[in-house]
Order: sequence, then structure tokens, then C-alpha cells
Amino acid sequence: DAQPTASPKEFSVTIAAPLPEAIEPKDDVMVSGNTEAGTTVVIQGPLDEDVVIAGTDGAYAGRVTAVEGKSDITVTAYGAERKQAQSTVTVYYTQEEFK
Repeated sequence: DAQPTASPKEFSVTIAAPLPEAIEPKDDVMVSGNTEAGTTVVIQGPLDEDVVIAGTDGAYAGRVTAVEGKSDITVTAYGAERKQAQSTVTVYYTQEEFK
């Protein structure tokens, strides 16, 4: 049973994909994760950004473009009452074929 006096869950945003330090085969990187339902989520890559709204289950997904080599992707969730949470993941993109 949930207690009505329970403290509210801390506002946060998680990145489920891509995994940290992942090597991406394409420059089109799908970024997904979880935050509070209905939250505006800004996914920033090195070249562009995607703005999405988290679903009723808190899940979000968007795409950004990676650059050759190291790309930092920052996800910022903007919640009610000016709450803000941020999470960053680094991926590596290479056009070389892995044999």
C-alpha cells in the first residue's frame, strides 16, 4: 500500500539506449529512456536536437545525428514546477566496416 505521506519520487531522466560507450553503426542514433509522464524531453546531439513528449508511461524516444568519432548526447527533461533533470551518454560512430 502506498502511503499518502510518501515523499514524491525524485524527478529524473534515464537513458536506456544507446548504451554508454556504444559503437554505433549509423550516424542516425535512436535515443530512448524514461522520465515523468507527459514531460517535455530535449535530446541534444552534436549536430542537432529532437524534442519529444514522454508518454503516459514516461517512455520517450527520439533521434539525433552522431558525428564521426565521439558523440556526446545529452537528454534534458523539463517537468512541472520548473523541475529539470539531465542525463548524458557518450557513443562512438565510425563508418568503417567491422569484420
